[in-house]
This record gives sequence, C-alpha cells and structure tokens, in this order.
Amino acid sequence: IIEEGHLVGELGVIDGHRRSARATCMEKCTFFVLPKKKFDSLIHTNQIVASNLLVELCARLRRANDNVVRKLESQREESDSSFGRLQKLIEASKNINSSLDLEKVLTLILDTAIKSIDADRGTLYLVDDFKKELWSKVLQGDNMVEIRLPVGKGLAGFVAEKGETINIPDAYNDPRFNPDVDKKTGYRTRNMLCMPMKNKDKKIIGVFQLLNKKEGAFGKEDEQFIDALSAHASVAIENARLAQEMVKSERLSAVGRMASTIIHDIKNPMGTLRVYAQVMKKKSGNEEAAKLADEMIHQVDRFVNMTQEILDFTKGVSSL
Repeated sequence: IIEEGHLVGELGVIDGHRRSARATCMEKCTFFVLPKKKFDSLIHTNQIVASNLLVELCARLRRANDNVVRKLESQREESDSSFGRLQKLIEASKNINSSLDLEKVLTLILDTAIKSIDADRGTLYLVDDFKKELWSKVLQGDNMVEIRLPVGKGLAGFVAEKGETINIPDAYNDPRFNPDVDKKTGYRTRNMLCMPMKNKDKKIIGVFQLLNKKEGAFGKEDEQFIDALSAHASVAIENARLAQEMVKSERLSAVGRMASTIIHDIKNPMGTLRVYAQVMKKKSGNEEAAKLADEMIHQVDRFVNMTQEILDFTKGVSSL
C-alpha cells in the first residue's frame, strides 16, 4: 500500500521492461501522469528529481526487505510452534502408552489432553457400541463413579453420533450449551471444545470434552492437537483392552487346568458309587430299593456328563 505523493510504475519507465504489478485504487485518487520522454529528460537535466527518485527507490527497497524479514520471522515462529506441538505430541504418546491398565490409560489420556491445550478440566467418554451409550468414570467426593448417557444426547452424544467437532468460544451465548450441569455443580463454563476420538479405521470410539482454556478460547491449533492425540490415544486404549483380554484368557486357562484336575478326581468316586448302586439293585430284591438305586445311577450319570461338558469346554473341544 502506497500513500499520497508516492510514485507508481517508475520501474517500468527506468528499465524499459514490462510492468510487474498492477495498481488498484482503494479510494478516489488523482493521478499526475508523466510520459517516458519527459521523465528521461528530467532525470538527465534535474538533479533534484534524480535524487528524489533514488530516495523513493531506496524507501521501496527497504519496505520490500522489511516485508521479507517479517515473513521469514513469521515462518520461523510458525515452524517453532509446529515443532513445539510435535514434541508435545511425542511426549503425550509416550505418556499415554506407559500403562496397560485401562482405567489408568484413560486418566493419562485425559490429563495429557487437558495440560497440552491449557484447559481447566475435561471428561473423556468411551463409546459402548452394544448399549449405544457413552460412559466415563468421574470423581465424586472420594469415590470414582461411572456416568452414562445415550449416544445422540447432549453435546458429547451429538459428537459421538455425527463425528463433528464442536468449539464453543462463549458457552452462555451459544444455544447448544446446557447450563444445568453448571447450576448443579457451581462450576462456570466459559468455553468448550468437544471432539471425537477415532481409531485407525476412522471409527468413533470416544469423545473428548474439554472446558475453559486458561487464556482466551480454544483455537484451530488446539483442535489439530486433540485430533492428532486421538490417534495415539485409540492405540493405547486398544492395547490396554487386548492386555485385559489376555489376562482374562490366562485366568480362564488356569481355571480350566484346575477344573480338569478336579473333574478327573471326581469321576473316580462317582464311578465307584455307580457300581455300588448297581450291586445294591441286584442284591436287594426289593422293588422300592431298586427304584432308588436306578435314581442314584441316573443322577451319577447326569453329574458325570456335566463334568465332562466342563472338561470339554476347558480343552476347547466345545463352546458354551
């Protein structure tokens, strides 16, 4: 932008090349036009004009340099900021993958998200696909309690259903925000960032709900960081779940091995009881005693069959 009294088009007149820029008037202007022949004559005959032209060109060059320096400085600051976010993300990834306990992993993920974008507090919900609900564990007094809400209900439910990001810079001036929770808790929500957590297959497995950025409102950089964090968080959650399944499977295997030993020990006395019942039936000569012996044999067979089913299940022969 050039101001009143400055030149336009002087470079083309001096070097004779085609013009490299276009002048656009931002307001009503009056132009004084000097043809090239008269301009050349003035340059050669009038030292004041030549000197003023040099001053103008120097001023233009300085402004151009200043613009380049400002742009380079801006790019450097942006690079430093990007590098800082990358380092923060690497540290966050290390932190949330430091445990295989699901509850601890969820706590680490939420704490990392809150600290990384300078939020005051937040909630991390996971999606229960079977019940079509969001669930989370929150601290009430000294106890951790589980809260649940249907997918599609409230801001977190909407994000879980639609997969859209909701960034509210002024909560009480946004019709989507429900102040009832604030009234119950006494907490004052200024701004809110609600984002989906997606796994590597882009499936929504949870929702971040973060409140009250310490300075200003949540911006695009905060959204980008949480989006990147969600990829690492989903892997950590999946690893924790797999670890739990492995522990559970190992426990079942141990129970199965123990059950196999016990069942083998039980079948031997059951076989003895069955033989004794058959002997009693033959020797008694009493119809009522024979019926009782038959019932004993039937119950022993039933019990042995049940134990065999359990044994087959523990060996993987059959499914329950």
